[in-house]
Amino acid sequence: MYGRLRRPNTRLEQTGLRPAAQPRPRSVDIARSSEGELVNLRNALELEEPHTLVPWDISQAELLSLFGDSGTRCQLSFVTDGYYVLRGRTFGGLDTSIGLHFRPQSAKGRLKELEFFDNGQKELQASFRLFQQHLERALGPPSKTEAGSFSRDLPSYEWYLGRIWVYHWVMDRFGPEEHVRVVRKGGLTRWLG
Repeated sequence: MYGRLRRPNTRLEQTGLRPAAQPRPRSVDIARSSEGELVNLRNALELEEPHTLVPWDISQAELLSLFGDSGTRCQLSFVTDGYYVLRGRTFGGLDTSIGLHFRPQSAKGRLKELEFFDNGQKELQASFRLFQQHLERALGPPSKTEAGSFSRDLPSYEWYLGRIWVYHWVMDRFGPEEHVRVVRKGGLTRWLG
């Protein structure tokens, strides 16, 4: 190899130009968990079990194709047009049910919102603490914290991660109801929000 010139092997190298630098992910798009792992919600939700990425904006047909045979393993269930539920593990070991909402709520809908519920805890306070621990470990401290509308012991938390907004709160709807939602906002959100 010494004394020999290496021949350019790509058209770009032949022109003498260097490739443009790839943009680095912005911190608002990627959060770092306490274990140092990246939790990237920008393009997809990462499921640890079953091990797969669920991309934003997929159709219902693409969701079914994505899970294929594993759909029975993760208990992917059709609820109604535009809404599926599965059982999985995400956010650093959180076992939970995940609702997948398609907009518009029809066969032509695209995945725009996720909801998390039933983390195994039957007591509201324990469930709230468990969700909050996993969310903060995966996403860092919330962008906004407010007194809870249901109880002062259960504040409302929000994370703004570029086009991805995460909400965790408890409301009174015929009794207490906990909500954990991840919503992919439209393209103008970063300037308007």
